[in-house]
Amino acid sequence: MVYFKKALASVTALALTFSIHSANFYFYNKSDMDTASAATHSQNVTKINDQTLDYLFPYVEVEKPIIPDTSKPDDESSGSTDSSDVPANMTYSNAEFAVFKGTYLEETADAGESYFNDVLFCGDSLTYALGLDSRYLKSHDVVAWGGLGVYDYLDYTSNPSYNQSEELKSPMEWISELNPSLMYIMLGTNGIAIWSNEMHIEYYRRMLARITAALPNTDIVLVGIPAWASFKNTETFNGQKVDNFNMMLLELAHEKGLYYLNFGDVTRDETGNFRQDLCGSDGIHWQDSCKKLYLNYIRTHSIKK
Repeated sequence: MVYFKKALASVTALALTFSIHSANFYFYNKSDMDTASAATHSQNVTKINDQTLDYLFPYVEVEKPIIPDTSKPDDESSGSTDSSDVPANMTYSNAEFAVFKGTYLEETADAGESYFNDVLFCGDSLTYALGLDSRYLKSHDVVAWGGLGVYDYLDYTSNPSYNQSEELKSPMEWISELNPSLMYIMLGTNGIAIWSNEMHIEYYRRMLARITAALPNTDIVLVGIPAWASFKNTETFNGQKVDNFNMMLLELAHEKGLYYLNFGDVTRDETGNFRQDLCGSDGIHWQDSCKKLYLNYIRTHSIKK
């Protein structure tokens, strides 16, 4: 009610002030209003109006202090890592990627050559080549053969798949017999250009179900596969499909309580394809430099025992 009375008094005062000054100008001087007089009269009316308002509604402008914005972006406030921690070959947000902590193998000190003593390496021709005579893993356990994929790996018996034996046992038999404490699986290159990623991961899931049932106490690392060279790309296959497959593989590892090694990240170029200094002439297989990189990457992204 007090504010209403003040407002009413203000309107009345302004009306009276304007009326009085207008009457004085027009009737007291008995003359027509010229431009100079009109300007002076307007200034006087404005001044009196301002004084009336200041009296009725005193106002002092207070300078407000500037309060710095200490809020954090959503990703940081959720406790996630910096954006630089999300690998270049993955499209997760910081918060999404933080979920995989403990599954995603991060950089460690070099575990040394002895780290391979208790490791079983499983895979296709990329892994098979490492276990040949005079190759890097010749004295270590390798169960692999060229052309194998997640859909036929475990039951293959056409050729000896274990580098330390000529027996025609299946990889599933060798895996169960060797019963390693640590196992690296790199499969997916055969099939990546044929199957949808969803179907491919489903085959991977079925293979893992058999392996984990046979080896309940083995630590298992799923290795992200490298992309292919750019000249191998087609309308339905490119490096982006490989990146998406590797992300799904990480999610599968997390779901199953396994580990994931992101080797695909260090083998891709800025366009998302296989680095020319690492891939062979066919755009898929590895030069010697890539083999060294792979084994070094395992040693410097080891599982802490």
